[in-house]
Amino acid sequence: MNRTMTSLALIALTTWVAGQPGQPIRQVPLPAAAQGSGVSVALDCAGRVFYTVDGRADLIQMDRDGNLLAVIPVRDPQGVPRNLDELGYDAGRNVLWACEHGTNPIEVWRVDPVTGLAIRTFVSQTLSIGAFRPGLAYDASDDSLWLNGYTSTTIDHYTTTGTMLGSIIPRRPGGKPWGLLSGVAVGVGNQLYLGRDGQHQVVRVRKTDGGFIDIFPSPGGEGLECDAVNFFPRLAVWSREHHAPGYFAVAELQADSCACGGRQNEPPLYLAPTPHSGSTIEGSVGIPITFPIRVADIDPNQRVTLSVTGLPAGATITPVLPGPGNPVAGVFNWTPNNTQNGCFEITCTARDDADPPAQAECRWRVCVAECYLIGGIGPVAIPLAGEDLLYVLPPPPPTLWFPVTLSEIPDFPIPPQPEWTGVQICLQVLMYNPIVFPSDPLKTSNGLQVVIGRSVTEYGARHGMHLFGVWPPVPGQVFRAGFRM
Repeated sequence: MNRTMTSLALIALTTWVAGQPGQPIRQVPLPAAAQGSGVSVALDCAGRVFYTVDGRADLIQMDRDGNLLAVIPVRDPQGVPRNLDELGYDAGRNVLWACEHGTNPIEVWRVDPVTGLAIRTFVSQTLSIGAFRPGLAYDASDDSLWLNGYTSTTIDHYTTTGTMLGSIIPRRPGGKPWGLLSGVAVGVGNQLYLGRDGQHQVVRVRKTDGGFIDIFPSPGGEGLECDAVNFFPRLAVWSREHHAPGYFAVAELQADSCACGGRQNEPPLYLAPTPHSGSTIEGSVGIPITFPIRVADIDPNQRVTLSVTGLPAGATITPVLPGPGNPVAGVFNWTPNNTQNGCFEITCTARDDADPPAQAECRWRVCVAECYLIGGIGPVAIPLAGEDLLYVLPPPPPTLWFPVTLSEIPDFPIPPQPEWTGVQICLQVLMYNPIVFPSDPLKTSNGLQVVIGRSVTEYGARHGMHLFGVWPPVPGQVFRAGFRM
C-alpha cells in the first residue's frame, strides 16, 4: 500500500540533450507475426505502429518496442483480401492511407485501423517499376497525399480524392536531380523527408519545389514516417528496408520538424502522471496521495495552459492551475477522508497558444479504498503493529492487492480446468484508517484458506474485521469472499 504511493510520488523525468539528425535511437524488432519482407510503416497519435507484410492481407499493430498488439485482416467491402504496401496515418480521419501491392498505376486505399476495412479511393497516375510501393505520406496542411512509385525520380502530389496537384523533382545542392528515391514522410511546414533506397540516407527537401534542405544518414530508406510521440521530446523517423533483417530502424530528426498524422500543429503531450489517458491511481483513506502532472509542446516557441476538472473535495494542484509555460507542471496532493472512498474521474486539459490552437485531454481515475483484500499462497504470521498480524505470504511481485470497501463481496471466477482442483489460495483483509481509528488505525482480519474444490477454512486471530467465504469454490464457478467489521 505504502509502496504504491511512494512509487507514484517518485516519478522522475529525464533531461534530454538534442542529438544530430540521423543519430540512431533504436532498432525495433518485428514480432513473430510480422516476420517477412515489407516496406510499410505508419504510427497513430497514441504511438501505435502499423505494418504490412508482403503477400499477406493483414495489418500488424505493435507498440514502440515491437510487442504485438493485434493482427487485423484487411478486407474490401466485398470481403476480398487486400495486400497493401506503404501506409500513412491521417489523424483527422483516424484512418490509414495505403498503396495496394503490385498495382500499376498505383491504387490508393483508405483503411480503418480498427476493423481493417479497406476502401479503394482512387487510381493514381503514378507508375512504378516494381511490385512494392514504398512511398506514401499524408499531409494535413492541405489534406493531400504525397506518392512515390518504387525508386522514382519524382514525387507526385494528390488530393485525397485523387486529383493530381502536381509533381516535384527533388534536387541536390547544386540543382541536379537526386535520382531514384523511395520512402516519403511529411515534415512540419514546407518539408518533405525522402529515403534514398539502398544508400542509407534521408534527404530533406522543400515541398513547394523539391529544393534541397539537408541530408543525413539513416539505416533505412523505405517506408518512412515521422514520430512525434513515442520518444518525445526527441522527434524520430521510422524506416523499413524491404530486404533488411526483422526490425524497424528509428533515427533522430531535427527539433520541431514533424507532427503526428501530418498535422501542422501538434497538441501538447502529457509526460506525467502517464503518457496516455486511462490510468488508475490507487490510494487509501487517510493516506496522502501525491503525483506530478507535467505537459510539454514539441514546439519550443509555444506556451501551454493547463486546466483541470473533477478534483475531489480537498484535493489541490500546486502551483494553482492554469499557468502558461513550456513545459508546465504541477503536483497533485490529496488526503482522502473517511467519506471519500470510491473512484474519482479527473480531467486535465492542455491547450497551446498556436493559431488555431491545439489541445489534448488526459483523463485518469483516483480510486480510494477503505481496505485491501490480499491474496497469497500460504499463511505465515508477520507482525505489523500491536496485536495485528499479516498471515498471508504474498507471491513474488506483482503482489495481489485488491482495493475494496467494507460493503463489497468481491467475485473471483475460477477457471473451468480440472487441474485447478486442490489449488490453495490464502486471503486476508488489511485496513489503515487514521481518521476513524486514530489510536489504532491498522486493522487486520482473520485469514481464509481456500482449497479449490475441497474446503474453505478460517485461521488466525481477528483484529477488527471478519473475513468469510460464501461457499467452497470449484473449477468453473465464482468464489465470493465477504467481510465485515
